[in-house]
Amino acid sequence: MSDCPMIHLHAQDCEHYKAWIVGTRNALISLSKAISAAMDGISENPKGCSVSVFSADGEGYELIVKCLHEEEIQLQPSPYTRINEMSRLTDKDEENE
Repeated sequence: MSDCPMIHLHAQDCEHYKAWIVGTRNALISLSKAISAAMDGISENPKGCSVSVFSADGEGYELIVKCLHEEEIQLQPSPYTRINEMSRLTDKDEENE
């Protein structure tokens, strides 16, 4: 498993918290190439450039990188996990009422 590109993405809990990208060298090189390709608009997939990576527990997933215009970024959901979790809990509470 040592040759597997392993990467972990740790999102922010809320505003002003740190976010982390940690990974093996080969995973970070693949991510760097995907970022460069996304910025250059090079992708066979209109949804973005992808990298196949693994988490440390061996579960594989596709990491998508896409370059968006500022207007498009503004329309994206909040990246904060605590806020998103709170809204999911609130939505469930409202559904149960």
